[in-house]
Amino acid sequence: MSGPGGEPAPLRVVVADDQATVREGRVLMLGLLPDIEVVGAAANGQEAIEGRRKSSP
Repeated sequence: MSGPGGEPAPLRVVVADDQATVREGRVLMLGLLPDIEVVGAAANGQEAIEGRRKSSP
């Protein structure tokens, strides 16, 4: 997949972890990477699936 201008589109991810501090840290770290777009965060797998359905990463 390519973005505007032909560059590769970022990888869109939902971060899931039951520990809020760990989850927030991963969201922050992944958000610093130019080729990754964090589109959601969830406390468990079920929330991640529901969030993915809403955001379609």
